[in-house]
Amino acid sequence: MKNSITIAMAVLILLPFSIWGQMWRENPQTEVLDSVITWKFSGISDSVLSYRTTYGYDEQRRTTQTEEFVREQVLNLWVPYRLEKWQFDGQGRQTMWAVLFWENEYMAYKGLFRNRYVFDEQGNISESYFDGWSLSPFDWINFRKTLNFYDSQNRITDEVNFVWNSLSQHWDSTAYSIYEYNPEGLPERVTEWEDEEGTGVFYPKLRHDYEYNSAGDMILKTRLIYNPNTQLWYYMVKEEHSWNEHHRKIQSWYSKYEEHIEAWIPLEKDHWAWDEAGNMTLYEYYRIGKDTVTWMPSTKSEMTYNPHNRMLKNTGYSGNDLGEWEPGYMRAYEYFQDTLLVEDALSQWDAGSASWKGVDMHLYTFDSLNRRHSDTYHKWIVHVQQFVLSTRDYYSWSRQEAQGFDESGRISAEIMPNPTQGKFQILLSNMLYPDCQVEIVDPTGKTREKLKSERGAASILMDITHFPPGIYFVRIESENQIIVKKIIRL
Repeated sequence: MKNSITIAMAVLILLPFSIWGQMWRENPQTEVLDSVITWKFSGISDSVLSYRTTYGYDEQRRTTQTEEFVREQVLNLWVPYRLEKWQFDGQGRQTMWAVLFWENEYMAYKGLFRNRYVFDEQGNISESYFDGWSLSPFDWINFRKTLNFYDSQNRITDEVNFVWNSLSQHWDSTAYSIYEYNPEGLPERVTEWEDEEGTGVFYPKLRHDYEYNSAGDMILKTRLIYNPNTQLWYYMVKEEHSWNEHHRKIQSWYSKYEEHIEAWIPLEKDHWAWDEAGNMTLYEYYRIGKDTVTWMPSTKSEMTYNPHNRMLKNTGYSGNDLGEWEPGYMRAYEYFQDTLLVEDALSQWDAGSASWKGVDMHLYTFDSLNRRHSDTYHKWIVHVQQFVLSTRDYYSWSRQEAQGFDESGRISAEIMPNPTQGKFQILLSNMLYPDCQVEIVDPTGKTREKLKSERGAASILMDITHFPPGIYFVRIESENQIIVKKIIRL
C-alpha cells in the first residue's frame, strides 16, 4: 500500500529541485558550482552566516564530493556536518558512493553507508557492495554484497546475495535469484531462493511472472509464493498496466489473491495523463473502498507547462470520505524568458475561506551567464499576513575543479607517510595561513598530544613513536577552518 500523504508531499516538495537540475543540464557552462553559502535572517537587515556547501569535481567535471558545514557562531568557525563522495572508473562509470556525518566526539567523519560497484569486461555490474561503519577500527566494514552473472547477450541470469559474518570473517550466502527470458529477450520469470533459517539449504520463496504487449510494454506482473509443504506455487498479488502509443503508462491496477474464494480482490489503481511533448499533466491514485467495489480517491496532482516545457503549476488534491477531490497544495513557477526559474511559491488551500494561502516562496537571481546567483527563501507569517525573509543562499562558481569556497587563510593538508612507524609530516598547501593548533586524538576522542605551529611553515613534523599501534586522528585548526586526517600507527 502507498502512503498518499508522502507521495503528494514528495511531488510538491521535490519538483523545484528537479526543475533546477533540468535547467542546469540544459545550460552547461565551463564553470562549475564551487560553493553555496546560506545566511539566516531574523529581519531584513539582521542576518547570520549559517551554512555552507562545497563541491569537488574530477577532470571530466563530474561531481566527486559535496561537503556541508554549519557555522559555529561563538568560535566563528565552519564545523563539518555532512560529506558525500563519488568515484568513477576510466569509462566514466560510478564505482563508489558514500555518505558520512561529522562526529564531534571523535572529531572526524563517521560513515553512514557506502555503495561500491565492480564492472565486468562488457560493462555490466558484476559485484556490488553495501558497507557499514564500525567505531572500532573507525572505518568501513563489510555488510552486504551481491554477485551478478550474465549471458552472452548481457542479460542478468543469476543474482547471489551475501551478508558478512563477523565471527567467521566470511561471506555467507543468504539468497539468490534466477532470471528467465521470453523469445523477445524480455524478462519472463524471476525466481527467488532463500536460505531456510541459516541452515545452508535453499528453497524457492517468491516468483515473479511477466507478460507484455506486442510493443514490448509490460502489461502484467504476477507475484507468487512457494509452499514447501505442498510444493506448489500460490498467487499473492498482481499488477496490470496499460500504455499509450508513446510507451507511457496511463493506468495501473493492483490486486491481491484470496485463496479461500479463489478470486482476485482489487486494492489500488493509478492513472496518468500526458501532453504531446511527453510532460505528465495528471496523476491520480485510488484505493478500493471497504465494499471492494467503489474506488476512493486518495491523491491527485495536476500539472501545466509553458511552451518550453517548463512547469507552470502543480496542484495537489486529496480524497475525502465522500469520494470527492479536495484541494491541498499548489506550487506555482515563474520564469525569465520562459526558461530561467525566478520564483516558485507554495500555497495551501484554506477550506474556510475557499482560497489559497501562502506557505513559502523562493526567489532566484542569476548572473550574466545565466548561472544561479542567489536563492532567497521567504515564509508566510500568518499574524502579519505577509512573506518574511528567512534564508538566502549565495552560489559561487569557478573554472577550477575542487577549489571550494575562496576564503582568506584557507589551507589543505596531507600526511606523509601514512601508515607510519611513528614519525610523519603534515604538509600544508598555503604558507600564508595563520597559526595552526595541531592535536593528535585517539578513537575515544581523547587528545593525546598538542602542538602549535609557526606562522608560514610549509610542514609540521610529528612523532607518535611512543603511541601504541592503532588509528589516530590529526586535528588541524586555524582561525576559520578545521581539518581532520586519519593516521595509522603501525
